[in-house]
Amino acid sequence: MKTMKYFMLLLMCVSVSACGPIYGQFMKLSEGLKSYEVTKGNIMELKEVKNLLVVGPFLNAGDEHHMCTPREEGIFPFTSDIIFITNHNDAQRFAEGFQQANLFATQLYLEPYSDRIEKTVKRLKTMNSQEIQKELDLEGLPDMILFGTVKKRDHKVAALRAIIIDVHYELEFYDPDSRQSTVIDVAVFDMYNQDLQTIIQETKGRLAAGT
Repeated sequence: MKTMKYFMLLLMCVSVSACGPIYGQFMKLSEGLKSYEVTKGNIMELKEVKNLLVVGPFLNAGDEHHMCTPREEGIFPFTSDIIFITNHNDAQRFAEGFQQANLFATQLYLEPYSDRIEKTVKRLKTMNSQEIQKELDLEGLPDMILFGTVKKRDHKVAALRAIIIDVHYELEFYDPDSRQSTVIDVAVFDMYNQDLQTIIQETKGRLAAGT
């Protein structure tokens, strides 16, 4: 009888330990771009952009928090790395991502008082590119400005793999001289750091294809 109890206990332990990797593999099947829609304007307007100003923090970015991410061997939690997420991360990551992808040269402006970002966006929309350059002490004239809104953000642990980000953005590319906008509504479910690459590569691919 004791032998049977030990066997059942062992079986339960094996089952529980296996759930994490199995769940992680199921999550992998659904990773990638969830939706990508140009809701206003024409995405081909972005093809003429040489200098993009990214303004942060994005609206509704949330408060500072942290999350543990596994190292290369994928072990939680004692050998994990801790990533600190601030409400400035979205703008910084997009500015760096567009630059690294050779899509746009970027400049970054971070509003130091995040609760004033709505007023800052409205104020910048009353200025032309030269006025904005002077106001923010930029190196070059911005062809367009990226204002972002975080419509949803959540993260999950894919055991033995990574942190999976479920995020939904509204990206407004605003031309300060024509005062016209191109708005992209995009949602992605992907590994942290890969999520942004998924969005940027989709944008780059559409511009290259002319659609």
